[in-house]
Amino acid sequence: MTDRCFIDSNIWFYLLGKSSKDAQKSLVIEKILEESLVFVSTQVVNEVTKNFRYKYGFTHQENMSVISYFYDDFQVQSFNREILELGCVLREKYSGNLDGQRVYWDSMIVAVALYMECDILYSEDLHNGMVVENRLKIINPFV
Repeated sequence: MTDRCFIDSNIWFYLLGKSSKDAQKSLVIEKILEESLVFVSTQVVNEVTKNFRYKYGFTHQENMSVISYFYDDFQVQSFNREILELGCVLREKYSGNLDGQRVYWDSMIVAVALYMECDILYSEDLHNGMVVENRLKIINPFV
């Protein structure tokens, strides 16, 4: 059975960024992409393109290519009422397990992953090994 997985913004930098020093991590991500049904959210697309532009100096055209890559190759989920409400519930329930500065946005990442019925959420920022709502396992793929 193919895992349904959600990949957090921080993981995409290693695959789509311009740094050759991340080659090993890029291979790990490529393997995940080959073996899984991958989902992302508009939040992820936004965070990735924003960081590529302002931190890594991507051109407008390079960012347009990244956007096309996400929408052409993966299912991209926008926020809706159900996701926003779930994110609020998760934020309250798991606030001690999420980074204080990013609790809101982290809860939205988790909410979309749950909404898309993912089995795995790949992230470097969240607690590796944590299981959310008895069905979504958070995994740092580089540990």
